[in-house]
This record gives sequence, structure tokens and C-alpha cells, in this order.
Amino acid sequence: MTNDLVLPHSSYGPLIDLLCEPPFLLLQRLGTVTSQRDILARTALCVLASRGAEIDAIKTLAGREILSTGDSNILFRGNSLATKMLDRFMRRVGSEYLTRTVAAPIKAICTSGASFEVDPTRVGSPEALRRNWDLLLSHVRAVLDAIFDSVEACPLGFSAIFRHLQSVVQQRSSVVGDADGPRASDSRYSVVSGFLFLRFFCPAVLSPNLFGIVADYPAPGAARNLTLVAKIIQNLANLSDFGNKEQFMKQSRALPTLKSDSTIRADTVRKDAQSIVDIISKHLDELIATENANEPARVEEGARLLAIVNSLRSEIEAAERARAERAQDGHQLGYPALQSNNMLFSHLSPPRPQPSGGEASRERRGSSGSTPLGQSPLHGDGTSPDGAFDEAFGKAASDSDT
Repeated sequence: MTNDLVLPHSSYGPLIDLLCEPPFLLLQRLGTVTSQRDILARTALCVLASRGAEIDAIKTLAGREILSTGDSNILFRGNSLATKMLDRFMRRVGSEYLTRTVAAPIKAICTSGASFEVDPTRVGSPEALRRNWDLLLSHVRAVLDAIFDSVEACPLGFSAIFRHLQSVVQQRSSVVGDADGPRASDSRYSVVSGFLFLRFFCPAVLSPNLFGIVADYPAPGAARNLTLVAKIIQNLANLSDFGNKEQFMKQSRALPTLKSDSTIRADTVRKDAQSIVDIISKHLDELIATENANEPARVEEGARLLAIVNSLRSEIEAAERARAERAQDGHQLGYPALQSNNMLFSHLSPPRPQPSGGEASRERRGSSGSTPLGQSPLHGDGTSPDGAFDEAFGKAASDSDT
């Protein structure tokens, strides 16, 4: 149990409404002002899923990123909120599909007992090298065939999001033309394959024990075989060739090129909503700033957000007072919707000096005399339920460079 104060689910209704409202302006702005995008992606997905809005939100944020990226060859290579949300969506929705699709060919690699080594410096004879190449490519084909044969089982959410991403990439290409270089026409494929293979299938190939496909970490020989298979699949997905560092892998050219799901409990939603309030509290001034008064939607959103925050502040302060009174009476606190203690607003910071002309800003914050939001610890312990993907994806990313 954490030391966070969490209000009843109904208290977060207005904030959830604002977060889930297309075109998801608050979510977009939060993604640009906070560095805590992992936590924001996890909690926002849960909140969005409670309203069936997660797919529309991902499509909107990812589409905006595509249109604002200067070079199509680096699409989704960073750690944007859109990228992190799509990663987590795929993990949550597609875990059963993933294991059902690639478990059999991955187990066959782990139990083959043979070496697929194709680095000439590690193989004793040309005959052994040819034999290993045959084995390696046959297992790569087995994994790819399993993936291609699973099209009908692919989660509908994947199809909806990737179809939208391809559409936006084509829209972008029609505007910029050849400005992205000779490979720009490939971006409609790479924008999908980059997510689906590097961030979804390849981590399972590299570390099948983390996904329950095998019980133990593969033996060194099997681990090397899995790494070689994953390298080739990822290279095909990138629509690229192996560089000078791994010239021996170029024989893989023989392969063809690769041109809401559950009910979210209210208890989980309210805790994740409070985590988002934590993040908002750290950037409230930026989020409600109205320097760009020529953007009516942004001004209106800022006013709504301020009203929501003030309402939550009042509820939490009242809850703290009630708890203190009960404690003085010697009674055990029994309100199930409030976990113990000291969350957001429980120790408010003193008012900060206002810049010249700041009286209007103070009036806009309300006349109740309440002070600005204070800093507070993040909700939860920072651990991720997607640890298997996080660890294996990190390995996939590093192995793709070795």
C-alpha cells in the first residue's frame, strides 16, 4: 500500500472528461511539459480505456507526431508520449496474441540443439557455415510464417492504429514530396514494422523466458541462435541492409522483404487519475498559461483544468480535516476511498511571488485564498507491469546495434 491520498472515483469525473475529450489537447500538452512520460503513458492509458478512448487518443497523438516530424526516417525513434502509449497498448492488448503466434517456432529454436552461427570467425569450415545458414534461414522463415499466418488473429486495435498511421504518413508524403530523401516512400511500411517487430515480436524472440514461452533463460548456444534470428527479422522490418560491421549477415538477403479489450475497475482508474493530477500539479502554470490568447480552445481548456484542480484541492483539504478530527477523537480512520496519507495538496507550498501584472493571474486562480499546488511524490512505486517487455525491448534495441 502506498502513502497516497486518493479520492473516490466520482471526484475525478471532470478531469477524466477533459483527458478523454478529443482532440486530447490536455494529454498532448502534458506529454510536452513532463519528463515522466512512462508514468503518464501507463496511467493515461488506463483512464482512457475506462471510456473506450485509448485507440482514438493514440491515433491522434501519433498522427500529430508524424505531421510534426521533420524527417520521416526518424519517425517514433524518440521517447515521446505517443510512442510510449502505443508501446504499452500493444503489450497490454497483444500479450496473448504474441505468445500464441510465436511460441511454437521460438521453442523449436530453443530445443534444436544445433548452432546457427554464421560469423565466419566463429565457424570452423565452409561446409559448416553453409549448413548453419540453411538452419538459420529456415528458422527465420518459420517465425515470419507464423506471424504472417496470424493476420486474422491480430487484435483489432492494432489494425485500427496502424491503418491510421499509414494514412497519415501518406498524407505527409503528399505534402513534403521528395524532401525526406529516396527512402521516403518506404515510411508507410517502416512506421508499422518498426513498432510491430522491434517493440513487439523481437523482444519475445530475444528473451522468451520473460514472456512465459520457455521456463528458464535459454542456454548460451540457444541464446545466440535467438539473437541471430531476431537480428535478421528486425533488419527486414527496418527495410535496410546490414552495415559493414556485419557483412557476413548479408546472406540473409535471400529472405523476402517486409513491405478495448477489458473492463477497467473504477478503483484502478481513480488511482491512475490521481497520478495524473500529480503530474499536472508540477506543470500547472504552464498548462493554464494564456499567453496565446488567440487560441480559444487552449484558453477554455486552461480554465476548465484550473476549476477541476481547485475542486480537487477543496475535496482533499476537507478530507484531511475530517481525518484529523476523527484522529483527535481516538477513532480509527475507516473511510475506504482514502488511503493513508499526505498526497497531493496535503502540504501546500507558500504562494510564490507574482511577476509584474500578476494580479490578474491571482484572480484567475480563484478568491478562496488557497495556495498553488505543491510538489508531491509520484503515485505508486514506479515499477512497471510491463517489465518483461521493458527489459527485452532494451536488449532488442542494443542488439540491433551490435
